[in-house]
Amino acid sequence: MQCSQTLFEFLAGQVQRVLANQTLADGKVIAVPEQHGLGLLTVTPGSSDLLGVIVQSNQRGVMNDQPEEEPEPEEPGGGAYHPEYKPNDEDDKPDEEPEESEEIIEEDVPLAETPWLNTEDHYAYIVGYSEDGTVRPNANITRAEVATIFFRLLTDEARDQFWSTSNNFTDVAADAWYNNAISTMVNAGIIQGYEDGTFRPNANITRAEFAAIASRFMSSGYDVEEDLFTDIANHWARDNINDAAMTKWINGYPDGTFLPDKVITRAEAVTLVNNVLQRKPDKDHMFDTMIKWPDNMDASAWYYEAIQEATNSHDYDLFEGAEYEIWTSLLENRDWAALEKDWVNAHRTGGEVM
Repeated sequence: MQCSQTLFEFLAGQVQRVLANQTLADGKVIAVPEQHGLGLLTVTPGSSDLLGVIVQSNQRGVMNDQPEEEPEPEEPGGGAYHPEYKPNDEDDKPDEEPEESEEIIEEDVPLAETPWLNTEDHYAYIVGYSEDGTVRPNANITRAEVATIFFRLLTDEARDQFWSTSNNFTDVAADAWYNNAISTMVNAGIIQGYEDGTFRPNANITRAEFAAIASRFMSSGYDVEEDLFTDIANHWARDNINDAAMTKWINGYPDGTFLPDKVITRAEAVTLVNNVLQRKPDKDHMFDTMIKWPDNMDASAWYYEAIQEATNSHDYDLFEGAEYEIWTSLLENRDWAALEKDWVNAHRTGGEVM
């Protein structure tokens, strides 16, 4: 549905006043960048009938009902960041109070938008081990492997925008298999290294580090006032963990803890990635001819579906409100190494990857 020019201008004016006041009547406003780097802000009207409005801006970031504070410097731990948006209070100050009739309220459970990630195509994004044909769901996963997973799952537009083959880390060589992934993801602001100038690509990644990286794909974080876990109050990734938990990407343990510094397993990693990508695998709606793994044959294992989803490319149906997706056909898994060579050549020549 498209608004008329007159209605658009009216709504845009309301948005500009809202961005300054940050509240409207008894409701709240969330402004989220639909497309990072393009200066687009979307006001999400929540449960009201008012259409969402996109207004042009030279700024980007998040507005909520709390005043913006200067971000604290990142501490070591493999977190990530996006540039913060600082509104100019004087320039955006309204001349009059918003009208009561144009109330915009916050959703009870706001949806997490991840515009840089390909949430449409269900490609396999991890492979097994060639030496023994296993997938090792209970093995740990490294920082380089995580960077590579998200690098593969970027939209083509995002990968092109942030493409890089160089970085400043002392332990990421230009000819390393993970160099392009790490360089691109650092350029996008999704991952970062340590204070000593290293990235530690072969170090096992922790639950906090993974949650932090995943949460930085969100267009907007959540203003969580009370921690969702009992052991993260003073942790460097506290906000990231709360954000990822708020959108139900991650879960803690029955005792209420998250154990942020515990290393994450491959099974936990793909479960989180599937959640971020809004994939909903169900063992009863897969194909018996799919790729199977000798160490993932127990269909009752909590990670069985997640591993199969992550290792089999497929078409699917996922209806609005459905609790699970239905696979409709299997696809040939992508040759990621060959694709990466194509991406490198395309950026060298200025061409496109077909």
